[in-house]
Amino acid sequence: MVFKGEKIMILDVQDGLGDPLLPTRVIDVGPGDGSEEPRLIVSNSNRGKYAALSHCWGSRQQFTTDSNTLRQRMQCIPTSSLPKTFRDAVTITRELQIRYLWIDSLCILQDEDKTDWKREATKMASVYGNSYITIAAAAAADSHWGCFSSHSLFNRDPSSPVPRLEVPPGTALSYANGLFAMRVATSYNDVASIYSNSPLSQRAWVLQEMILSPRVVFFADDQIYWMCLERVVSEDGFYDEPNSIIRRPTAVTTGMRGIEEGHAAIRRFRSIATTYIQQWWELVEQYSCRDLKFEGDKFVALAGLTSAFQQKMPGNTPAAGLWSLDLHEGLLWLPRYNYSNSRPIDGIPSWSWASFKGPVVFPTLYCITSRTPNYSGAEFSRPNIIWSGSPFTSHITQARIQATGLLRTATFAISPAGPNAAGRKYPWITNALIYDLLDSEGKVIGGAVFDHRQPGKEGSLKVFEISRATASDTHGFKFNNFHNVLLIERREKNPYHYCRIGVGLISLDSGFFRAAERQGIQLT
Repeated sequence: MVFKGEKIMILDVQDGLGDPLLPTRVIDVGPGDGSEEPRLIVSNSNRGKYAALSHCWGSRQQFTTDSNTLRQRMQCIPTSSLPKTFRDAVTITRELQIRYLWIDSLCILQDEDKTDWKREATKMASVYGNSYITIAAAAAADSHWGCFSSHSLFNRDPSSPVPRLEVPPGTALSYANGLFAMRVATSYNDVASIYSNSPLSQRAWVLQEMILSPRVVFFADDQIYWMCLERVVSEDGFYDEPNSIIRRPTAVTTGMRGIEEGHAAIRRFRSIATTYIQQWWELVEQYSCRDLKFEGDKFVALAGLTSAFQQKMPGNTPAAGLWSLDLHEGLLWLPRYNYSNSRPIDGIPSWSWASFKGPVVFPTLYCITSRTPNYSGAEFSRPNIIWSGSPFTSHITQARIQATGLLRTATFAISPAGPNAAGRKYPWITNALIYDLLDSEGKVIGGAVFDHRQPGKEGSLKVFEISRATASDTHGFKFNNFHNVLLIERREKNPYHYCRIGVGLISLDSGFFRAAERQGIQLT
């Protein structure tokens, strides 16, 4: 891909695989000269090159297709009737000499019963993964804003070239509308900030759209950016680096068309994660920080990435946002913050990070702790997840984990030194309120973080050991060897059914679990 003047030109990628299957429905944008109006077509498993639009729906009424308007859309979609973002996407697609365009609200039937949506929403891995290019309307808060920002430096027509006078490295002088202006060279951190702070990047759905797309044209507030597996290039030419703003896990990149192990795109993945599971935790941390309009979309908005990871981890099945062979680590997620009005999300098991409405963290991702070798900890059955219909797009009707391990009652209290004093003692990356855990004599033996309901100053609760771990001595924590525990609460009517209410750790030196016997419980 190169920029020429102010037009985007794509150097064709020869991956030897031919055109992919088109999505179920696509928009035929017509010839590049615009002599024909766009129309919706059913692909019938035909192949072709297509662009995909990634955009914010926003709060204003959306331009959609449903069963009542399907026939009309297949006859003609007058360009003048389209909201500006969609209209711009049609223009961009034509300019790139691509015949087909995929837009979710137009290509998926938006009926009240969601039958078509449930079927198509699980196909996002192939829709974005097979797209020739993804058009990201990054600066647009909804479909009426358009791809080309009106807040750019000159508020100009994007098709009009801007004369540029280059001066010594780091600056540029541009002329338009009778004005000169200086632009300072863009750094990696600048581009990363533009990407992460754009309205588009606040959407949870967009995380998988960006990661799964092999090529993205990112229409930001200041200018256009090209992002692909090889490099990131800015429209003004002052940023051209062989790295990736979009952090694609190797579990995804090795599944992309024509990408093999050792490809430069894989080597450039900026991540602290070394295994597929750790890469999954990192994605969940990013995902949990983003906005989701409907809580019921928590799993389906991540279904494309879930599918990509599952292909790389045979035998490791997804379990409500966790993985069946990773429960000793996956169950130990932490809230990044406490919210006074926080409540568990209905229909999601208490032990899943997805039940928490807000950012979460996985402490073991940061290599502060490591599990004690030769100690298995709790034993788990494979999670029993029952969906009301198709996985991810329907509701969970039952989610249980049979566990056997050490169970005891402990006391919790706010530290006398203040509500945040306990946080300096324990190897957790969180700004949540941390309580002290006490033994029967009132001695501090550990710490605890509650998920949703913040209890009073003190009380008692059940703690269930998950594993044993060691923290690095260099961090100066109070306890370097400890039990990782879940804080649990008995469900009504069944004495063996418990829900998670938080997570904690207890010093190994305290001997707290020394006399405890292993018990069987069900986590729900």
